[in-house]
Formats: sequence, C-alpha cells, structure tokens
Amino acid sequence: MKRQFFYKILIAGDASVGKTTLVRRFVDGVFVDTTTMTLGVDFLLKQIDFEDSISQLQLWDIGGQIRFRFMVEKYIPGAAGALLLFDITSMPSFVNIAKWVQILRTHDYKLPIVLVGTKYDLEEFSMVGDYYAELTKKRFQMIDYIKTSAKIGLNVDGVFDLLIRHLIEKSGKMIDKAEVSEKAEEMDEWEEIEDSDF
Repeated sequence: MKRQFFYKILIAGDASVGKTTLVRRFVDGVFVDTTTMTLGVDFLLKQIDFEDSISQLQLWDIGGQIRFRFMVEKYIPGAAGALLLFDITSMPSFVNIAKWVQILRTHDYKLPIVLVGTKYDLEEFSMVGDYYAELTKKRFQMIDYIKTSAKIGLNVDGVFDLLIRHLIEKSGKMIDKAEVSEKAEEMDEWEEIEDSDF
C-alpha cells in the first residue's frame, strides 16, 4: 500500500514573475497567458503519484503586489515548503528574493524552499546570471535552483517533483525517528514488566 502525504505548498515572488501561469501549467497542463492580478491568494489542488507514495498538494498562489503584502503572513502557517520565483528578465524581482525569504520563513526558519527562475523562453533577455542565483540559493540554504518556462513547459513538473520528493524524504526520516522512539518506549515498558516479576 502506498504511503499518503498532504502538503501545503506556497508559490511566492514579486508580481508578474509568472506564479499563476506556472501553477496553472502544472495543474491543468495548459499555458494561460494572463495579466490578471492575484488578489491576496488563490489556491488549487493537485495529486502527485510516485512509485511508493501519493501526495495531495494544496498549492497557494500568493499575490506579489506590495499593497497585498500585509495579507501574506496569515497564509504562511502550516506550509510544508515553498517555490520562490523570480523573473530572469527582471533584476528587481531577483533583488527582492531576500525579502520573500524573510516572509516565507516567518514561522519556520528552516522552511524548505526551491528557488525558481521563470520565463526561461526569454533567456536572451536574461538579467540574472546563474552564478548569482546559485549564490542566493546557498546563502539562504535552499534546496535547489531551477529555471522554468510555463510557456514551453520546461521543468514545470520537475520543479514540483523536486520539492515534493524532498518533503517525502524529510517526512520519511521523521516517521523513522518516531518508530525508533516508539520501539524504545516499548522496550522500556518490557524491562519494567520483567523487573516487576522478580
């Protein structure tokens, strides 16, 4: 029987970096070229099946507009991980990564984050080199850095798979520790029973 997991995943970053188009491409398999602004937050559901597990995902697409920033913190609690996006053709969206990390890790300073450079189909207009993106990943101890394009479908499934596999591995380690602790308690109980027999 496959193990089952439920994860709340945050999709964050400045306005217009492509959060909604990435999520829609992942969930619906289509590219939606929209300029409609996400007001506060939107969320969608998606199931991912791996060889030995099933993961139910609740994807929270967080609006990047500054005027909605005060609303963001209330959506953070309970998150298992996050995709933090910047537009590779927009240096300001990359510069603001530090601010977003601070927001995302308000309640959990170890929250797993994957750094995502979007709009790779516009690479010829890129303003952010891989070197600086990798430095940022290391600085904030992120899981990885990956470039995507919702328009051509590049690494869309891959970036979610990367994060979910990391979370499953993390969950597995927690389960193993819990089982070891439970067995230790059982051993203690048996020792107490044996001692009481004499």
